[in-house]
Amino acid sequence: MKQPASQSTSGSRQRPGGTGMPLIGQIAKTTQGPMRLISFSFDMTQAVARRRFPLRPGLHCSIYLGPYFIAFIAFIAIRPSSIMAAVLTGWLPPTRENWALTLAVFQISYPLISLLQIPLSWYGMGKTSVDSRLNLPGRVAWILMEAPGFMTLLYMMKTLPQMHGIDDLPWQNRVLAGLFVIHYTYRAIIFPLIQPSMSPIHILVALMAVGFQVLNGTCIGAWLAAYGPVTAEAWAEQSSTGQFVAGIAIFYIGLASNFFHDEELREIRRTEKRRQERILGERAGGNAGGGKTVSVEKHYQVPQAGLFRYVLYAHYLCEWLEWTGFLMAAGWGCAPAWAFLTNEVCAMLPRAVKGKKWYIERFGEDKIRNKWAVLPGVV
Repeated sequence: MKQPASQSTSGSRQRPGGTGMPLIGQIAKTTQGPMRLISFSFDMTQAVARRRFPLRPGLHCSIYLGPYFIAFIAFIAIRPSSIMAAVLTGWLPPTRENWALTLAVFQISYPLISLLQIPLSWYGMGKTSVDSRLNLPGRVAWILMEAPGFMTLLYMMKTLPQMHGIDDLPWQNRVLAGLFVIHYTYRAIIFPLIQPSMSPIHILVALMAVGFQVLNGTCIGAWLAAYGPVTAEAWAEQSSTGQFVAGIAIFYIGLASNFFHDEELREIRRTEKRRQERILGERAGGNAGGGKTVSVEKHYQVPQAGLFRYVLYAHYLCEWLEWTGFLMAAGWGCAPAWAFLTNEVCAMLPRAVKGKKWYIERFGEDKIRNKWAVLPGVV
């Protein structure tokens, strides 16, 4: 009897693509060359560790990570179509089932990871960053770890409607996607470029942030593109026009307040930079500092403007306000928006509480006594 075309001679069902090869087999077959490069990288890093050849300390990070970077480029360049089909099919963009799984992972994993900040004293970024061979330049790391969020969301908005036969999304979906992009255009691109200085960021912190952004962009982007309300009738049940408009207003208040308090922190360093440049100029006899540069990377003061009169981390509070407005507009039943807001609070609250202790140690309890960490009257 002739067997069905969809089955192999062993009776096992073939995977899409017609090869019948298991997923892990497809991946292994397409990555033999890159695996050899990775094997070579191990030999190279062992040679460095054993001091088989002299090396300037500043180059250690490049030697350790460089071969892995080369292997990664080879991994995605040798047979990109096969690898994409083997690894990303059904995940980027996700099927509805995979999107639900991704959302569940995001809802559970990152809050738990963020809460590890409570017992741990190390955080390789900002005030608590320390010298490390695995540090990345602050501005570059910030852009690379924040930009994937809105890029992923835009990719979802581009691909998922077509896949699900959606010709035109409701205006609410486009507005919410626009708000997300507006926030991250500022946060990922403009913010690092206008900072007077940025401390180095440890590569582990950057990688965790990339994971956060990709998961968040996938969860919210897929909800807006296909898996949330995609008709006027569905939006009437999800969030009324009045609630949507009120949520947008709250979002913009939070966004403007966030920028205002970020600007206050920037002005502290700008003022210090001008002061140091003036002193250098005076010492150099008016020669603009004699060609020397000043650093305000680790300069801190107690901010006083706006909500900083009451809390030390007003910019955190304003960002929470932003995403509360986003959640309100999307509807109180929007699980991805809830996951985002929950993750924001879990990530920032421990930093704010520890940050208050840092301010007390640095400036004294008298200057900090009447200020809350981030929520007036609460913490």
